[in-house]
Formats: sequence, C-alpha cells, structure tokens
Amino acid sequence: MKDAETNNALKHFTSEILKLCVPVLGQAFQEKKTGRRHTESEYEVLLVDVFRRFYEIQTSFERLEEFKKMVSKRPPRSWHVSNLTFLKIITEAYLSESFVFRERMLRFTKFIERKLGRAAFKNCSMSGANDKTTQFFKKLSEIRSSHVHEKRYFRQEFSDADPYELIASTRIDGDPEREVWIEAADQHFKKAQQSIQSGLYADLSELENFLDWYFGLANDVVLEHLLKPQKVPTTP
Repeated sequence: MKDAETNNALKHFTSEILKLCVPVLGQAFQEKKTGRRHTESEYEVLLVDVFRRFYEIQTSFERLEEFKKMVSKRPPRSWHVSNLTFLKIITEAYLSESFVFRERMLRFTKFIERKLGRAAFKNCSMSGANDKTTQFFKKLSEIRSSHVHEKRYFRQEFSDADPYELIASTRIDGDPEREVWIEAADQHFKKAQQSIQSGLYADLSELENFLDWYFGLANDVVLEHLLKPQKVPTTP
C-alpha cells in the first residue's frame, strides 16, 4: 500500500481502524445511555477486539516515548532520591515496558492468525511477523531476563558513577572536600544520563521504523482482508 511505502503505515492503520470503530462504539454507548440493549454483530465483536488489541500496542508505545522526557530530568529534591538512583529506575522501567510492548506485538499477530485461520495466515504477508518481532527485541529481551532473574541491569556508566555518588552522599557539612565529591558525582551522573538518553533515542527511532514495517503488513492483512471480504495478500 502507498502509506507503507511512504513511511506512514502506522498512522494509516490508526486512522482507518478509528474510522471503522468510532461509529460502532458510539452507537453502543448511545444505546446504553437510553437503556436499550445493544446486541453486537459478529463483525462488530471482531472489529472492537482488533481495536482494543491495537490500542494496547499504541498506549505501550506512547509510554515508551514518555521515557524521552523522563531520562533528561532529575528527581525533585522532595523525593529524597539521588540522581543516579532515579536514572537507574527509569532505565529499568524502560526495559520492562519494552518487554510488555514486545509481548503485545506478539499477541496481536497470534490473534490475527487465529481469526484468519492457520492455513490462510501461513500464506499471508504477516506470516513471518512474529519471527521478526522476536529477533528485533532479542537484545532487550536478553537484558531484561538477566535483570529480572540474575542481577541488576548493568551499565558501565552506572558502575563508574556509583562510587562517586556514594562518597559524595557520605560527606558531611563542613568537610572541605564535600563540594569536590559532589561535583565529581554530578559529572559522572551527567555522563551516564547522556549515554542512556542517546541509546534510548536510537532505540525508539529503530522501533518507529519497525512499527511502520509491521503495520505496513497489517494494513493489507487486517484492513483489506480480515475486516473486509477480500483476498489475503501473499508474500511476493
């Protein structure tokens, strides 16, 4: 489809699924307000199910985008959380949300497979989507597995900054070297923050490209076949 070719596949999918769902959900809401019982057709059930699963992906992606703002900030002093601890929490939360996002992508593809039927799905352009999704998130998945099951997520920048933050936090008022250690800790924090921020921006840029590729396929398979009685596009 042209939208996929011009790098707007996700926007196109979002726009089209909303066009289909808004009237259905709006009618159901109005009938509920007036006390009438709304009986969903088989098509409406399918449509709303596709929309809800897509919305889970969309909201998870938006949360990942929010980390762009968080990673550039420092915690409020009233929180009594150190700069480096705050950055570690954000980084680990980002990894966890990335895993949630991956699982929602995989489940969405599996859902489409069930609705199309295994034979039809095998011959459609989305048939290899989950393999590519798994491969795309492989590095993050391995990091998260290590973080959850074995040890804290390791970054060299964190390891370098830890001792400076510890020493700075133990210097009492009146210590002639207190400001020196605070400055050293802050410099190492800034270095870690810049590194994490740079990596996060690069990851999300790649993720946007991946999503556009994925929904380029979904535009054809979901919008042009599953939700319309047309032939499923096959892989060239």
